Parts: sequence; structure tokens; C-alpha cells
Amino acid sequence: MRTAIARALAALEEVSVRLIGAPRPAIGAADPFAGLLPWDLTSAEALEVPAAETEYGAALLDFAGVCAIRRAVPPSLAARGGAAASALAAEVRRGVRRRGGDPDCPQVGFRFHEACQRGPGRVDLRGYQLDEEPFAAVGEVGGRAWLPLVRRVLGGDARLLWSGLVVTEPGTAAQRFHADAPPVPRAVWEEHGLLGGLPRATLPAHCLTVFVPLVDLRRGLNGPTAFLPGSHHGATAAAMAAEAGERGLAP
Repeated sequence: MRTAIARALAALEEVSVRLIGAPRPAIGAADPFAGLLPWDLTSAEALEVPAAETEYGAALLDFAGVCAIRRAVPPSLAARGGAAASALAAEVRRGVRRRGGDPDCPQVGFRFHEACQRGPGRVDLRGYQLDEEPFAAVGEVGGRAWLPLVRRVLGGDARLLWSGLVVTEPGTAAQRFHADAPPVPRAVWEEHGLLGGLPRATLPAHCLTVFVPLVDLRRGLNGPTAFLPGSHHGATAAAMAAEAGERGLAP
């Protein structure tokens, strides 16, 4: 039996010609995704949401688990942020070397409270100088585009948990597909009476991750973060975890 990942990848060739460049489903339709599977949404156009269309955006997030808001951050501000991110990553790498470490060592690597290595060539920063410019401006300006959708999905009391940067050098090996956070167990939702007594294979969203590219994704060296639409659904995630276990990989 073919797994969720195999079906998703096989669907790319079949539906890409049909979806790329096609108009997105009509906003306000009773079921804008009728006849589609989440992994049928393989183009940027199919996943795009105008910033003001929070109703459609919430429906797309529930269906596919991912959506895109174009030009939430002006290119000039994103470029400033990208340059500052590269400078911070270089500063971290110099600091590791001063302490006698090798920031590109695949066996040892480094891990600190505010910075860690995600494999050779990839530095992950959390909170470090992100309340300073230009990162504060990226969050303030971009937030005008994505915060209405975030609050539509999570509620008006949604708050920022943390901010981070992932700086990847050209030629760095790709990461395996992974979830950024574990799901909240069904028992917790039921304990707080948040399911309304309705059985759901996929639990409501409890957090959202907002990725803001700070480089031009149209350039060959700047490949974007990849997503598997539909992998947030319980049955799909279980199939992916089972396949990873069969192959001896961490899910």
C-alpha cells in the first residue's frame, strides 16, 4: 500500500500542469477545495492567500496546513534582514571557533541556548538580537499582513512564543521533512472542553509557524523551505511516521 508521502509525490506530475497558473478556488464557496486532495496544491498560486482574506486563509490552512502571503515584507526590508542574518550567523561561527570548536563538524556540531548547528552549513538562532533592527521592523511590517490570519485561526489572544533565524549556506544538504512542534494530545483538548464534543481526526491548530524569506527565492542558490500540504492531518502524519519507521528513520 502506498504511503502518504508516495501518493503526494506521485500527485505532483499529475496535477502540476492543471494547477500552476490556474485561478485559486472562489472565496466564499461552500467548499472551495471540492475534488482536491491537500497534496494536489503544488503551486505557489494554489497556496496563495491575499492578506485581507482571513476567512479563505483559515479554510486553506485547515485543509492544506500551509498557505502563502506574497510581499508581506517589502523586498528592500527583506534584503536588509537577510544581510543582518548572515552577519549574525558569521558572528556565531567565529565565536565557536574562538572556543576551539568547528562550526561545520558533522559529528559534534554546537548547541547553545541562543544558537545551534542544524548540520554543516546551517545555523539556527533563537531570540538572539531579534528585537533589534532590522528584524523588529520585519516583524512589525510583516505582522500587518499575517497577524489578522493568525488571530482568525488561533483567536484574538494569540501571542508570539519566540522568533528565530535559520541561515543556510549555499550547497548545504537538505533537511529531512519534519514537524516543528509536537501536537497537543487530544486529552488536553477534551480536558479544556475545546472540541465541542465532535470527533475530529485532525485536532484544531494550537500554534502556527510563520516563515519569512529574507533572500530572493527566485535565484537558483536560494531554495525555499519545502512543505508537504496535508501532512498536518492525523492520518497522513501517522502514515508518514510509519513509513519512516519501516525505513529506520526518525519521523
